[in-house]
Amino acid sequence: QHDHLGGVTYGRAFAVDGAGRRTEIERAFDGSSIRLVVPEEFLANATLPLTVDPPISTFLSGPITGDATSPDITYSGLAERYFVCWEEITSSLNSDVYLTSFSRAGNGGTVRAIEMGSLVWQAPRLAYIPGGNRLLVVAQVRGPVEPTDKTLRGQLAASVTGVPLGSSFLISNSDASPRFDPDVGGTNRTAPTSNHFLVVWSRTGSTGTVNLVGRVIDWTGAPVTGVQTISSAFGV
Repeated sequence: QHDHLGGVTYGRAFAVDGAGRRTEIERAFDGSSIRLVVPEEFLANATLPLTVDPPISTFLSGPITGDATSPDITYSGLAERYFVCWEEITSSLNSDVYLTSFSRAGNGGTVRAIEMGSLVWQAPRLAYIPGGNRLLVVAQVRGPVEPTDKTLRGQLAASVTGVPLGSSFLISNSDASPRFDPDVGGTNRTAPTSNHFLVVWSRTGSTGTVNLVGRVIDWTGAPVTGVQTISSAFGV
């Protein structure tokens, strides 16, 4: 998949003989080509001609009007859809974040604006939890109501429709240390109360070192833990 032009999907492969008998066949990718293996038993009893049919389709990521960057993707098992978020550079002073979805066949859904106001959202990342059927988009943020390059914010969205849920919220603490390179993952439990997101990011310390920090967020967007240091002084 290209960062902003779209992608190609390669579906399950089948072999069909002249009598209409059908079997799924093995697929293997070696880094440069795809190898298809028809079972020997099926071949031995096949009626010719034999057809190998791997469905292939292409799709466009979304109606992008500016320069798109920093894409991320996750899969919602409930909706059986892939969700993609990205940063769209709308001017020299602003970047917005959008979210869309695709079916397993590559059919696109509605594009939703996660943030398209005066705040500058950059480097978005995306995760899904089944309990509560929620997506969480996190990004590093700067703008008129945020210290420059110093905070992280999150926005929940429904995993079936992609519609944002409520307002965005602050994830990081507010002090003089810049935050950047966020990432997010989710647990795989069905009960909403036991489902959490883990958000991690880099934070510049007072001596110029970089610390890896994070915190746990629940399915409503409320913090479960405070900001905790995972690894300290791992870079300069």
